Formats: sequence, structure tokens, C-alpha cells
Amino acid sequence: YPLGEKVNSEGIAGKVVAGYQGWFYAKGDKNPYNRWQHWGRQPYLAPQKDNLVVEIFPDIREYTNLYDTGFADMPDGRKTQLFSCYDEQTIDTHFKWMSQYGIDGVALQRFSLTVRDASLALNVTMQHVRKAAEKYGRTFYICYDMSGYTDADFVERTKKDVEEQLEGRYKVTESPSYLREGGKPVIQLWGIGSIFSHSTSADDVLTMI
Repeated sequence: YPLGEKVNSEGIAGKVVAGYQGWFYAKGDKNPYNRWQHWGRQPYLAPQKDNLVVEIFPDIREYTNLYDTGFADMPDGRKTQLFSCYDEQTIDTHFKWMSQYGIDGVALQRFSLTVRDASLALNVTMQHVRKAAEKYGRTFYICYDMSGYTDADFVERTKKDVEEQLEGRYKVTESPSYLREGGKPVIQLWGIGSIFSHSTSADDVLTMI
């Protein structure tokens, strides 16, 4: 599609879709954990020297809302800050960039813990993603990360999550921006056969599909 043009949400073939975890949170962003998440190895500590796991420090100039880290100030005197995906403005910025640079949409990862507790922060992120996708004419779909499943009832829990949360409470599959294939909403299963999956038998996978 030409840059900025609304993406057709029917059919996955030919689209450029990015995996989107949306799991970077910051203390002070009102996330339910009230802590930093996924920026450092020690989530209760602010990102700082020896506590940063991302490979590249992001360009933060286009974010409106940022959060103080434990790093020293920038050479120009500005505080060293990072974004949070719990913050709607962060995801709005990401989808604006997708529109500007020709990324058609995202596969929003949904983790096993989110299936267990519908109140976790990823549901807030999911609503931000839907709003931004509709605003900027991008597409999105849910990608279930199966690598964290450790108990045998994950098939039923995932089915329940689709019915009660995706289709029920949040109705994300009804979004005009939700990706569909043959008229059906797309759901991706990630991590089948992963060494991190403890309950992914062939029968379970076939039942899930």
C-alpha cells in the first residue's frame, strides 16, 4: 500500500506485519504491577547501568510521556527516560510510525498469564492497539504465545479467553482493523514445539487449531 493509505484488513498475504509484544512498562505509568517491566533483569529496579536487557536504547524524541530511569542525565542535561506501552500515547506513536513507513500492522502477543487473569496490563495494551490501528488505518491480530504454558488445561483456558475476552468483553475481533482471512478473524499460535512449552502435545495442538 502507498504510505499512509488505509490497509485492507481482509487477507494476510502480501502484508508486512510486525510482532508486537507491548510489554514494556514503567513505574509511575499506573500499570497494575506498579513497577518497571521487561526493560531490565530486575523488574523492581529502574533501568540503569547493569540492569538493561534491550540491545539498543530507543530514540525518545517523539514521545509525549516518558518515565525517569536510574541512568545518569544525557550529555545535554536532559533526564534519561524511557516509554511505557501501558501509556496510550506510546502505542499511538508506534502506529503513526507504521503508517509513515509502510508497516501494515502487528501480531499482538498474548501471553499465558494474561489468559489466567483478564485484568492484567496486556488487556490495556490490547485496547490501545485497537484504537491506534483504527486511527491510523493499520491492521492487527492476536498471537497467543504458547511458550509459557505449564499446565494441561491451557487449551480450554485459551478457548475461554477467546470467547469471554477477545469476542466478549473487549470485542476486538469486531474491530474493522482486525485482520481476517476468508472472513474469519486471524489468531496465531506461537511457540508450538518450543523447548519452553511444557504441555504442548500433538493432540493438544490439534485441538487448539
